Amino acid sequence: MIKDQQDLSGRDFNFQSRRQEASTKRKLTLEDAFNDFITSQPPTNGDEEKFKQLGLPGFASFSKALAHNAIGLVEPSSFESLLIAVQEATQEGFENVELGGGERLLVNPLNAYSFQLIGNDSNGARMAPAPKFASRNTAIDLVERYWMALSRDIPFDQYANSSLIADACEDLNNLGFKQEFGFECSPETIFRGPYEGCDVGPHVSQFLL
Repeated sequence: MIKDQQDLSGRDFNFQSRRQEASTKRKLTLEDAFNDFITSQPPTNGDEEKFKQLGLPGFASFSKALAHNAIGLVEPSSFESLLIAVQEATQEGFENVELGGGERLLVNPLNAYSFQLIGNDSNGARMAPAPKFASRNTAIDLVERYWMALSRDIPFDQYANSSLIADACEDLNNLGFKQEFGFECSPETIFRGPYEGCDVGPHVSQFLL
């Protein structure tokens, strides 16, 4: 054993061995991250191409801070300038994006191109595409958001006794909530996510949490 240093108990600690083991584990982690990196193009919901063909480029796509016309539709040239910047992936490219002229700017757009030194690289991960704009999923999601706004002053422990919550559940179920998310919308399940564990326990404010 190579004796590098003694700990407080007087026992020898082999730092050379620890150094080698740490290096081996890092190399294994590196290999795992490399093998887990997915190189295929991420799936899309087709909305960008669909609305471009309909003469509405940028509709139902990200357009925050971009230039919009009088009726709230993103200006085609502004949206195109964003797509160009995304392809260029440079600070200069994003500075050339045609913005709406207000104080709102794009926030840290180059973060998507950074490299993570902990865990797998985010660009090699994949997730399901967002629901299509014209889908029932999106329709229910939007309606549910309106009901959330209308119900914002109702205490969670009063959901079971609230006529407004009952109306919200009936409306969402009539839209096909169960067919879309797999469970009936009720005072116990309304405004919860369709994921495992989301229906366990009482509602808790995210701000309180």
